[in-house]
Amino acid sequence: MTNVVHAKNPVQQDWMPRGDVPAQEISLLVGCARSQMNDEHRQQIRHLLSQPIDWSVVQHLARQHGTLPLLYQNLKQAGADLIDDPVLAELRSYSQGIAFQNSVFTRALLNVLNLLSAHDILALPFKGAVLAASAYKNISLRSFCDLDILIRQKDCLKAVEVLTSQANYRTSREWHFLNESWELLYRRSYREISLTNGIVTIDLHQALTVEHYLSTQFSFDELWHHRDSVEIAAQPIPIFAAPDLLLYLCVHASKECWRKLKWICDIAEFVHVHPELDWQSLCQRAQVLHCERRLLTGLLLSQTLLGLPLPDVVWQRADQDQVCYELAVEFSQRLFWDQNQLGRQFTIEKFLLHLKSLEKRDDRFKSGEELMRQIATLVIKLLPNSEDQKFIPLPQFLYFLYYVIRPYRLLIRKVQSTQK
Repeated sequence: MTNVVHAKNPVQQDWMPRGDVPAQEISLLVGCARSQMNDEHRQQIRHLLSQPIDWSVVQHLARQHGTLPLLYQNLKQAGADLIDDPVLAELRSYSQGIAFQNSVFTRALLNVLNLLSAHDILALPFKGAVLAASAYKNISLRSFCDLDILIRQKDCLKAVEVLTSQANYRTSREWHFLNESWELLYRRSYREISLTNGIVTIDLHQALTVEHYLSTQFSFDELWHHRDSVEIAAQPIPIFAAPDLLLYLCVHASKECWRKLKWICDIAEFVHVHPELDWQSLCQRAQVLHCERRLLTGLLLSQTLLGLPLPDVVWQRADQDQVCYELAVEFSQRLFWDQNQLGRQFTIEKFLLHLKSLEKRDDRFKSGEELMRQIATLVIKLLPNSEDQKFIPLPQFLYFLYYVIRPYRLLIRKVQSTQK
């Protein structure tokens, strides 16, 4: 691996991906995971390119980890003469496709924000286009597949109504219960609602994480009060203030168990374009928002893989909380492990790592709510809906039979799917 060794970082010594990993290809991927290169980076890339490379592996990893635009840009600049033309052409094609999709999504974001503003709905976009513009200074260099927008809880149903009635979006958060009151309760229970219009997907967030215990201290009003802005297509867009955004990036990636290289890149890119950060104040704010351990874990991962320089206060805080080192080792070893099971779905292993990332006992106590939410999700799947009514139409006074019909129908569907 091509890493910058730091004497203060024990993660550097323990970091070794699990399993049979293609070290040469991973070294190339990590070496190209930055928007700006210096001469040393270029020399390292050229050295790697002078050896045999399995380009199918490199492309697969780059797409999986969301760093293909960075990979193509840096290969083109540092070693185009060492790469076969068909390989470079394929990388260019993928990169151009991502750039086009990003431009479509960015245009949609501007339209959505203007529409919500016209209806007096406060909205704070994060990740996606605004992160690419603020941290990478180029919306084509960071791949994203949806638009994330934080709104106040009281505006959620209004925002859904506006987007569905005036912008042709449709929501996927419908279960089509046979009981209308259940449907309304179901909609209100979700902290994140997805809407789609063609290839564009919007995730409306009422909280920064669906697992509320992971972000209990963040509030919309405070984030809005501290907000900054970034200009996209000559339009100022409200975004999280720099300290809040860095903290959120670490909270989000910790929620996802740091399973993508692009989330580590986000940390490094963000710090590079914000040299004015007051690290002492940042660590203090992280303590107030109950996410210092996750901040330190993200910074350690960025230093380990990408050589991000860290100030003394960060090392001092990390030394006082050794758990952040343990988490950084765990996630770095899993990053390119093909048997890493820490995906989007809930698992006990993922839940336990979430608990380990929390430094406050109160937040760990609140994690019981997440277990209840998972149980509620299972219960919802057993409640009858319109699909059961289509399967066997019954008059309303016999609707109680759908509680028996539904599991029978699901069982039939499961058997049929396994026979295909």
